[in-house]
Amino acid sequence: MTQRLRVGILGCGAIAPAYLKNLTGDLSALVEIAACADLDLDLARKRAEEFRVDNVVTAEEMLSDAGIDLVVNLTPAPAHFKTSLQVLQAGKHLFTEKPLCLTLEEGRELLDTAERNNVQIGGAADTFLGGSFHSCSKLVQEGAIGFPVVAHALITVGTFDSMRYHKVFSGSLLDLGPYYITAMIMLFGSVKRVSGIADVRFPEKVDGQSGERFSLDRASTAVASLSFESGVVATVIATEDVHNYFPSVEVFGRTGRMKLSDANMYGEKVSVETNQEKRSINPSSNDGYISKGRGLGVAEMALALKDGRSPRASGALMYHVLEAMLAVYESSKSGVSMTIESRAEPFRPLQDSELKSILGT
Repeated sequence: MTQRLRVGILGCGAIAPAYLKNLTGDLSALVEIAACADLDLDLARKRAEEFRVDNVVTAEEMLSDAGIDLVVNLTPAPAHFKTSLQVLQAGKHLFTEKPLCLTLEEGRELLDTAERNNVQIGGAADTFLGGSFHSCSKLVQEGAIGFPVVAHALITVGTFDSMRYHKVFSGSLLDLGPYYITAMIMLFGSVKRVSGIADVRFPEKVDGQSGERFSLDRASTAVASLSFESGVVATVIATEDVHNYFPSVEVFGRTGRMKLSDANMYGEKVSVETNQEKRSINPSSNDGYISKGRGLGVAEMALALKDGRSPRASGALMYHVLEAMLAVYESSKSGVSMTIESRAEPFRPLQDSELKSILGT
């Protein structure tokens, strides 16, 4: 491996500019973007020109290039399993957008393939590496709200009439749920048990743009209760059937309440309320935090590979989150709560030396 990890971007759609901006900018100390690939080579060329990436290649050329160490998979969710498997089989490290894949069988095959080929998997949700989550974790550890008892996550996506959102992003729970569930896992430990209600209330919808009628094979509203190893119980509401975007994670303790305004972001405001005070925290680099956005997990993974360890936003964590999310649908179908078999590693805050390595300061 070269001094900087040589990275290929696979999939140059809407999310790619956010990654490329940071990984060719503030998060480039450990990472070099070596190539862009997409089924649409014109789109790949556009991204490469915009962010001064030297090489535009096909996916096959990227996977056969011995000079590329890690591939960032930004393809749509339904393509994650096939493309990620190809990356791992090519002997390359993988960082993938969420979800890891769409079934547990696929997830297990990805983890097993990575182990056989001695490569690592990392991926979103990696927002817990940012300043917002580090602030939340510190507040809980310091007892700012007392002993945590219950939590609530709200994920509303105002795209109820979008066929593309349902078909390509697989709905709000699988699309945005990883950010919120991962945040709670990092605060409260692994999920032990899940109960869910996810009935297909709207089996058919009309696309708002094309007017085309489409069927739903998965519920567009899901409500779940999650039991964590620490004893905390949380509710999660994920829906694309309502108006607009109202994200939040709230934690209620014995002596106060903490709210993270959006677990989908890295540097959002955190508020705390007790009988004695109300205050807001806006995390910044002055507090020793990183809030650089998409690509932070890739940079941390580059550091992990350099140090010979697993990334914090690991494949095992992604699999655990996937198991918890799919259990919501299984519980709704069976009418019983589901036991979660997998476990996630506890949260490890980024240390000052690691922050300096990631930022090259």
